[in-house]
Amino acid sequence: VWSPEYVDIDPDDPHNVLWPKLLELALTVPFVLGFRTRIVSRLLVATLLLEAISVWQFWAVDSLSLRLHAREHFAVNVAVAGGLLLIQEVGGGRYTIDELMKKAA
Repeated sequence: VWSPEYVDIDPDDPHNVLWPKLLELALTVPFVLGFRTRIVSRLLVATLLLEAISVWQFWAVDSLSLRLHAREHFAVNVAVAGGLLLIQEVGGGRYTIDELMKKAA
């Protein structure tokens, strides 16, 4: 039987914020397939940076362990955004939908 006292979900936990996860999941599919790689990379960068700034605000956390944890998430988001900027410039590679569309044209 379900009872509220058995559920341990903290509504203030940043891990429970869903909007960035849903956006990133939706953008991951065309990114993996190599469809519109430059545009999708830019959108993923924007999503990751928005998540880092709005969700992982390590500077506003009082507890040292929680601050370090939030700072780690913040740094990972910024680092992945940097890697996506590189992919945006280099392109998705030879085996992508973008390349197949170039050959078909």
